[in-house]
Amino acid sequence: MQSRSSMNSPTTAIFSFVTAVIQIAVSRLLVLGLLLAMAPVVAQSDLDAAATSPNTSAETAGDNAVAGSSDQSNAEANGEAGSDDGEADASQSSQNANAQLSPERVDLLTRELADRQAAIQELQSDYGVYTPDLMEAYYDLGTLYLELGEPENAARIFNDALQIARINTGLYSEAQLPYMNALLNSYASMEQWQDLDDLHHLRLLTHDRLFEPDDDRYLTAAEQFGEWKLRLLRQNLLQQGRSRQINAAEELSEFYERVLAQTDASEDVSKTRVAAIVYGKTQSDLALAEAISNMPYTAFEGSAPRYVSQTRCRNVPNAQGQVVRECYQVRVDNPRYRQSQRQAKRMALSRYSVEIADGIERLRAIRDSQIELSDAERQWLDGQISVLETATSELQQNSRRSFLY
Repeated sequence: MQSRSSMNSPTTAIFSFVTAVIQIAVSRLLVLGLLLAMAPVVAQSDLDAAATSPNTSAETAGDNAVAGSSDQSNAEANGEAGSDDGEADASQSSQNANAQLSPERVDLLTRELADRQAAIQELQSDYGVYTPDLMEAYYDLGTLYLELGEPENAARIFNDALQIARINTGLYSEAQLPYMNALLNSYASMEQWQDLDDLHHLRLLTHDRLFEPDDDRYLTAAEQFGEWKLRLLRQNLLQQGRSRQINAAEELSEFYERVLAQTDASEDVSKTRVAAIVYGKTQSDLALAEAISNMPYTAFEGSAPRYVSQTRCRNVPNAQGQVVRECYQVRVDNPRYRQSQRQAKRMALSRYSVEIADGIERLRAIRDSQIELSDAERQWLDGQISVLETATSELQQNSRRSFLY
């Protein structure tokens, strides 16, 4: 009995192991069947969820894309912050412009922008890329870009409108003036000073070709051109050196002189218009005098020779051992040259001081004339005369010290 029991124990163990394996397999089959039975229900619930929120996945993907774009933008900004100040300023101005608009207004402008772009594409497709109908369409589109705070896109669109106007109406036509004005605003928003200066020159040239010198439209353009040039000088927007600034101020003064000569030859120009031009010229002469006063006298060319020759002698022994006197010529600085440089600066400053005094006197003559002037016009003249007199007094005080350096 004992031996049979020991023989049956392995058989019992094998039987128990097989039974356990069968139980595990049956349980797994039951779980798999349950999962298969539930699959249609889960699939239907997923479809219902997708139907109720079809944009959930798209929004999630969009958020991920924005996050990735933001990270990339931040990396690029950190790498290029030192070299892209102009773009950063333009972007900041764009954000400020958008911040001033309500979300509803931005949404409305965005939809209108898309409609106008579609209309432009239709015009180009039907009539070509140079059709005159595109001028107004481009102008409206550029205006929308400006309101949305996108001066770069506005400048591009206004420039396209200007080129189409020049193609259809000639190089110098009145039809292109509105597009020039709009482009000036775009360049000013982006602080593109050189482009702005070039366009001011083109605008003045166009007015000069279109209108007579005593025409009110030309005189208005001349005043605006002078005001821009004066701002360019005072703020040194083009980062010019002193010599270039003085040359630019001289050119501006000569420009005003030509305009005044044309107005003096006409009886159709009002005295208030003449006064505005005289004030502009006096301001340019004042800017020129200030630039001259701030320049060291060593920057001026003196009338005396820079160097002079002097004879110097010394006693030297000759070949026979005798002492002889030997003389030679040397070139040395001329002490009178510095004095002539100071005199040259004094003469240049005196010249434009006289021009400033003449301008103030002419403004007084217009104010005190028998010509009918409104109270506002007389007050304006009084104010401008006072400004010029104060600036002249300060210039004289500074110029006395400037001759020492």
